[in-house]
Amino acid sequence: MKPEQRKPYIISLIFLAATGSIIVAKSPNYRLEIGSVIVVTTFTSIIVGQIRARKYLSAPKKISKSDESQETIDLRPGERAIYHKRVTNPLLFVFSLALLGIYFYSGITPIELIGGLGWLYVIGGVSTITVHIDSKGLRVIAWPLKRPQRYVPMEDIAKAESIRIGRFHIYGMCWLPRRRAWAFFIRGREALEVHKQNGESLIVTITDSKVAAGLLNDLGSQRDPLLDN
Repeated sequence: MKPEQRKPYIISLIFLAATGSIIVAKSPNYRLEIGSVIVVTTFTSIIVGQIRARKYLSAPKKISKSDESQETIDLRPGERAIYHKRVTNPLLFVFSLALLGIYFYSGITPIELIGGLGWLYVIGGVSTITVHIDSKGLRVIAWPLKRPQRYVPMEDIAKAESIRIGRFHIYGMCWLPRRRAWAFFIRGREALEVHKQNGESLIVTITDSKVAAGLLNDLGSQRDPLLDN
């Protein structure tokens, strides 16, 4: 196992060790103390994860094209089609539920609970996303509150392609500054990358990314630029 692959496990062990040590502590106020530690460690883990994601995932060598040619599904002129798919990572959802149980058990204060529930939403809120493609463009929506979400109108799309993501252990939504891309890493290594006219892009992991990319390219080629004016 490479050193960068061991880091997520080390962070997890530190989190569990810190939480467990306070649970078994004999302090009469251990319930309050564990709440504070959980909030701090959860916040720190997410920040560290985002930093690691930017460091290891933003490098171009970690993301490669699956095919040099532009993807297509051979949509005939005038033909219409839509793409609608839900992508789920149950492990993220289960982890958020387990963490929620720890929060309630610890007896933390209302202020700490509000902050903790916010980070629980960050973790569990991106465990399921919906990807919708039609003639209007691409929309990626997180479940269950429809936040966060990203929408790319068809007129803003330069091209779409299927890519392969390098091995990593960070999941969720993050900004990749080197690629100028918002990314939804939910599960798997296959992903759809949508390049925008302004040079930015949107990346989302889906299993049939070639179909999604082909549909976007075909719908984009059928679009009448005069209708955008």
